[in-house]
Parts: sequence; C-alpha cells; structure tokens
Amino acid sequence: MSNQFPIHRGWRNVSGPMRDVVRFTLRLAAGLLLVFGLIFWGVGRDGVTTGDALAYATVSSVSVMVGVVLMIWGAALVGGWGVRRRALRTMDVGVKQTLEINSTDDVLHHMRQLDGVPPLLQLPWGLTLSVSEEALGIWVGRREPHELLHLPWGVVHSVDPVQAQRRWDGEWCLNVVVLTPGGLVPLRFPLLGGFPFGALPASLRTTTEVAHRLRSADPTTRPQ
Repeated sequence: MSNQFPIHRGWRNVSGPMRDVVRFTLRLAAGLLLVFGLIFWGVGRDGVTTGDALAYATVSSVSVMVGVVLMIWGAALVGGWGVRRRALRTMDVGVKQTLEINSTDDVLHHMRQLDGVPPLLQLPWGLTLSVSEEALGIWVGRREPHELLHLPWGVVHSVDPVQAQRRWDGEWCLNVVVLTPGGLVPLRFPLLGGFPFGALPASLRTTTEVAHRLRSADPTTRPQ
C-alpha cells in the first residue's frame, strides 16, 4: 500500500488502571447481587425452603458470573490483542506502547477517505494502536502482525477523548484527527484494556489520560 502515510514496519502496553478493575468488579458484584436477590425472592415465593432458595440463587449467580467471564474471554480471543501485543514486542519496529482498540463502521468509513487506502478495505474487529517516536500505527494480524496504517506525528492534528456514538462500540473513544490534503479526517477508536482479559471498554478518566499521554509523546508539539 502506498500513500501519504507510508507503511513502515515497525511504551509497553498500558492495561486499564486499577480504578477500571474496581469499576468492573463493582458492576459485576451489583449485577450478581441483583440476580441472586431476584432468584431468591422468586423461588422463596413459591414455597421452597430457605436453604433450597439460597442454593438455587447461589448456583444461578455463579452461572451468570462464569457466563460473563467466558463472554469477555471470547471477545479477547476474537480480538487477538494479547497475541498481537506479544508479537509486536518481539519485532524490531520501534514500538514503545500498544493500546487495544476495536474497529467500527465509523472508523472504516473515515479510513477509506485517506489517500491510498483501498475503497473496499475491510477491518477486523480487533485492532492495535502502536506508539513510537515517529508515528502512530494501526496494526492487524496476530502472530505475524502488519501495519495497516502509519500516521507520522506530523499529520496527527489532535488526539482527544470523545463519547462513543453507539454504546455497543464502547463507552469512550480516542478521537485521532488526521490532517490530509482533503482536510481533517477523524478516526474514532473505542479504547479497550479493562479487566479482565483486556477486552472491556475503558472509562472516561482512563481515555483522557491515554489521550494526554499520546499528545505528550508527539515530538512535534508541546505537551498539553
């Protein structure tokens, strides 16, 4: 692929901060308590003994917890972020940091507007954003990742947190605005990396901190 953002083969991965772990844990605990309470109330109302009601509610809550964990693990497996991150660490491409992100129809639409990007380009769900001294990069693949897009710092106009357009795309996104001959093109990537398995949406606070770190890593501008 040849374009104004030439492919160039080429911080360590930043996982969700502890507060995102706490946020997920509290949400899961609240959900399990609600499931436990509803099942205990429903079974107890039918005349079942308290001991049996407790058993039913406990088994049901544990089943829900296991189901949630398996769904998140499956998402991480499909996204391939862990495999890709480990592969990038072994490649001599100058990557200092990797961030787990996922693609959306909005990102695909705007990426197709970039010079040199095939109009029929399709994106996998799991993407990795790399940070180096020279550029930001968008990577796909797993054990043999390749750089789909290379964005030199000189064409990165801004990086800011924005709310996702659709909740199922994630809660908050990194909005990477790219300067092109045709104007500014926004690439809005939902930021992941929460506990567990690095496949949960990051919070606003985490996304804001990551955006600040990316701006600070840009050698062409003063840290904001």
